[in-house]
Amino acid sequence: MGETFVPYLDTESVKKCILYDSNTGNTRAMAEAIFDGAKESGAEVSISKVTEADIDAALACDVLYLGCPAMGVEMVGDGQTDFMAEVRMRFQGKKVAIFGSCAHGEGIWLRGWSSKLKAYGATVVNWPGLMCKGHPDKESLERCRALGADEFL
Repeated sequence: MGETFVPYLDTESVKKCILYDSNTGNTRAMAEAIFDGAKESGAEVSISKVTEADIDAALACDVLYLGCPAMGVEMVGDGQTDFMAEVRMRFQGKKVAIFGSCAHGEGIWLRGWSSKLKAYGATVVNWPGLMCKGHPDKESLERCRALGADEFL
């Protein structure tokens, strides 16, 4: 009588997908550190360049990590822009974490990207995103691993 249902979260059943763009390898290094953190947390995780992604499999994950370097005057790159245009109606209720690298920006592209994802119905779990300048140093890679390990559930 009056039993309370308490859901059990099995972290091994959490599915995470990391889709990234990278020109110089900096954002790829961030993606790989996020992958390591997710794996260490016991999640089922996949990683690929956004242009090579299995979109249906990616959107079936519990958490979607999107990474992109700042392009030009702090703009989201073509790969992520094309991906978002293709799936924008499918972001509703999706948990998304974003990350990227830049040479000397202030994160304007991440804030704009977060806003666009929110407008598409996504929950950006790490607003305004995780940024590193240039090649990620040890501290930046630790922040990436922590982002990958977070369950956001």
